[in-house]
Amino acid sequence: MRVRNDEKKAVGGGRLGARRALPPRHTVAALAGLVLTAGLLAGCSSSDGDGGGDGGGRSAEAPAKGGAARKGPVYKGPALPGLARQAAWSLPVEGPMSIPVVLDLGDTLLFAKDSKGAYVSDETPDVESGPAHSLYSSDTPEDLVLEFRDVKTGAVRKELRVKADSVTLTTWHEGKPAVAVTTSAKTGSDGLTKARTSTTATLYDSAGGLLGKAELPEREAEEDSSDSEPSTGRSFIAEGHLVETSGDTIRLTPVDGGTARTVPCEGFQSGCGFVPSTATVLADGGDNLFAPLVTDGYYPGFDDTGLSPRISLYDVADGKKVWDSAKVTPPEGAWVRDDGKTGELSVLRVSDGKVLTAWDVNPLGRTGVLATYDLAGGPEAVSVFEGGEDPEFSPRGDLAAVFTDEAASVVQVADGKALWSQGEGEHALVPLWFSGTGSVLYGRTLETETVLAVDARTKKVLAKDVPDRLVPRFNASTGYGWVGAFNAGPGGGVNGFFVFPPAS
Repeated sequence: MRVRNDEKKAVGGGRLGARRALPPRHTVAALAGLVLTAGLLAGCSSSDGDGGGDGGGRSAEAPAKGGAARKGPVYKGPALPGLARQAAWSLPVEGPMSIPVVLDLGDTLLFAKDSKGAYVSDETPDVESGPAHSLYSSDTPEDLVLEFRDVKTGAVRKELRVKADSVTLTTWHEGKPAVAVTTSAKTGSDGLTKARTSTTATLYDSAGGLLGKAELPEREAEEDSSDSEPSTGRSFIAEGHLVETSGDTIRLTPVDGGTARTVPCEGFQSGCGFVPSTATVLADGGDNLFAPLVTDGYYPGFDDTGLSPRISLYDVADGKKVWDSAKVTPPEGAWVRDDGKTGELSVLRVSDGKVLTAWDVNPLGRTGVLATYDLAGGPEAVSVFEGGEDPEFSPRGDLAAVFTDEAASVVQVADGKALWSQGEGEHALVPLWFSGTGSVLYGRTLETETVLAVDARTKKVLAKDVPDRLVPRFNASTGYGWVGAFNAGPGGGVNGFFVFPPAS
């Protein structure tokens, strides 16, 4: 029943170039937030009964609320670098397809139970797929119990009974994790008016508290030979905003009220588009530029009317421009033509008053230069380092793992200093992600296709040949991590869903 919302197609005028699957899956998604896409809900049925129609949840009695989770199975697998040897809590699994699907909400993990009391589950996800974005999706609304468990203890903080078409990870303001529960209702045609589907998204915080609701607008029916029913329009929820696309226009309106903003996009032959899976805006007019829809309270603008394409940043609160790439000096190593024209430029994030950007080294290359600028400072970069097109950042954002020229390296973002780089005689290591505390880097070797765990600061190998089904996912806010597997590990002794505290 799980659907991963990993579509990378840009909605609107922008197209996703073949050069790269933009934006970086883990990097920008973690920084800009994940989204709910109403496009998944085409053809959803109406519903009757409690909880239907508006996605409103009702609290259910939580037997374990306020206390630790009931004692589950004991972890009998290998040590997992970055995590303690013993699990803090666990849940049983009954087969290879019964691994609970969870959404990481920061201080809680969200589970869902169906009408029979069974967890919404699936097989262990592929390592490269990253954390789950979608907990549940169906063409027919179903009764679910959403279970908010404390990530540290497993205690059920709250249960919500809902009737839902989908349950999806999204973000609230300031990038805070949230969950969106959607419900849809169909109004049939009376012979004159067209049939319509109305969709409501109800947003909850990590404790199950109501954040707000949004009606997802619907486009006009698109009739074809197979289906004359209307499909849900191009509308999304991200960063606490309703995101609507129409042609090249991208408009964001706060769910909890406030002034709507429109993403500026001028001079691009193919316009600008929104990439739902990573909450990113992509401009494409011969050059590709991208930026998070909202990062640290700023939204982007794109312009290709001058010599070089440029990205600006605007304050969501008042709409004022606060930064312009045309007013900064390209970093050393970036591609700059004799007449001053620069190549592709992207904004990866804004944090602590600094803008992290990526510039192309050459028009056809896959290697870039990452440069950090003061948001309100001068034109010169405060740090510069070479990076691949898909860097992985530590949870605190102080380290970046990059892959260039068939070799990995870990760099301090603040000053661009490399802590280590791979040398000759080593298997090329493609970074996957850091542990929750940033002390360990997991990666897969190109030649042997095995997963390794290395010390993030020294490159010391901490574990080799980590089984794919036992590569942990990590919670950035607490450092905790988890694995879910059946008949995995040495002797097939790992059977359960296990949550571990960070290594001391």
